[in-house]
Amino acid sequence: MRSRTLFTLGAVGAVALSMLTAGCATPAQKTACYPINGWATPVFRCAGAAPVVAVAPPPPPPPEPEPAKPEPAPAPEPEPPPPPPPRAEAKADRIDLSETVQFETESATLLDRSKTLLDDVARELNDHPEIRKIVIEGHTDSTAGNRHNMKLSRERVASVRSYLIGKGVDPKRLTTKAFGETKPIASNKTEEGRAKNRRVDFRIVQRKR
Repeated sequence: MRSRTLFTLGAVGAVALSMLTAGCATPAQKTACYPINGWATPVFRCAGAAPVVAVAPPPPPPPEPEPAKPEPAPAPEPEPPPPPPPRAEAKADRIDLSETVQFETESATLLDRSKTLLDDVARELNDHPEIRKIVIEGHTDSTAGNRHNMKLSRERVASVRSYLIGKGVDPKRLTTKAFGETKPIASNKTEEGRAKNRRVDFRIVQRKR
């Protein structure tokens, strides 16, 4: 009876051993397995089984590069400012000024601002060669005596003529005349009126026909 049982267990063990040894073998490598003694179903331990290596998935493809954005159009250049209005303009019988030629007090010395004004007068004369001759007329207010004012106006128009010649105007086109206080255009009783009377006029007396 005992020998039969042993045979049965031996048969079962052989089958189990063949199954387990088959499971311990891989296509790449055969693994040695051996039974562990026990009273129950035989248990086998396999030596040298290769550990399972987890294979990482391939990295995702790099993202598609964004299309290059078009460069913004350059901003339009601002419009140039309009030119300032002329301060000297040739008319039919005179050269019209937008402001008064000014001098230092009781002197024939031109102020710097009036020099740039006379630059415009010279440019206007050079741009209009048909103007053959002008008279530079000098006027004063009545603050001082008539003789003093006449002398002062004479010196001032001479100073203006000299400046224009220095800017390229032909001396033959320029004559002068001093009037002193004799031809006021405003009242000499107010400062505003006296300022208007202190002036230099440019009268055209000859044009080319």
